[in-house]
Order: sequence, then structure tokens, then C-alpha cells
Amino acid sequence: MNIHITKRVALGVGLGAVLVLGVSHLVNAISMDGTSTLREEAKALREEKKQQAQEDLKAKKAAKCESHKEHVNQVMSRVNDRSQRIYDRLSKVSELLQKYYETNDLSIDNYDSLVTDIRTKGAIANTKLNIMLTLGSFSCDEDNPRQSIADYREGRKAKVTAMKAYRQSIRTLLTEVKSAAAAKKSTSSQTDGDNV
Repeated sequence: MNIHITKRVALGVGLGAVLVLGVSHLVNAISMDGTSTLREEAKALREEKKQQAQEDLKAKKAAKCESHKEHVNQVMSRVNDRSQRIYDRLSKVSELLQKYYETNDLSIDNYDSLVTDIRTKGAIANTKLNIMLTLGSFSCDEDNPRQSIADYREGRKAKVTAMKAYRQSIRTLLTEVKSAAAAKKSTSSQTDGDNV
């Protein structure tokens, strides 16, 4: 009986070892496949969470953009209206100055070049103003709303520079017209004084 039990134990141990080795090999194979599957699932879950976070961020940005949209459009509208009024006022001053020069029969040596300079700078200012006016509406539906605001600011800066140059050319003509009017007045008063 001892021999029989020993054979059974030996057979059981041998079989157990084979089973243990086979099971451990099987477990390793399963764990490798299971680990790679778990890694893939974890990666997919991270990607899904990342995409959801991006969508949430886009939704928050869109909501914030919409809350500021009306204010930004009001500011742009006021700036555009004010810029148009300034340009119109400068153009009116230029016209009145030229009319004054012609009606009072004044004489300035470089009058034609001064008027040409005013017209050139006025055309540039008008072009810059029109560019700014076309950029003067804000929408959150654009691809990059911040870029549209940056473009508007750049257009505004260019318009301001052009308007300053236009104003300066009008001031130059005004100075010359004042000098010519003063010279004409002094010569006419001397002529009137000689006649008395």
C-alpha cells in the first residue's frame, strides 16, 4: 500500500507540476493579452476624456464669447462712427479752406502741391477707414474670434496714423492760408493808408 500511495502521490505531484506550469504559462499568456487589452481600454478612455474636456472648453469659450459679443460690437460701432465723423469733419475743413483761398484771391507759391498732398493723404485715410469699417463686426462663429479683434485693432492703428497725416496736411495748408491772408491784409491796409 505504501508503494501504491507513493506512486499516486508522485503521479499527483508530477501532474500537479505540469498543471501548475501549464496554468502559470496560461496565466502569463492571459495576463499579457489582458494587460494589452486593459492598456488599450485605458488609452481609449483617456482619449475620450481628453476630447470631452476639449469640447467642454470650447463650449465654455463659446458661452463667454457670446456674453461679450454685444459689448464688443457696441465698442466697435462707436469707434467706427467717431472715426467717420472725424474724417467727414476734416474733409469739410479742407473744402472750406480751399474755398476761402479761392474766394479771397490769395496767393501761395506751393498751393497746388499742398492741395495734392491733402487729397493724397485724404484718400489714404479714407481707404484705411473703409478697411476698419469692414472689420467692424464681431462674431463668435468665426474660426478665431480673437484674431478678428486683433485685425480690427491693427486696422484702427493704421487708420489713426493715416488720419493724423491727413490732419497735419490740412494744418499745413491752414498755416499757409493764414499767412497769405495776413500778408494780403497788411498790403491792403498799407495801400488804404497811402490813399488817405
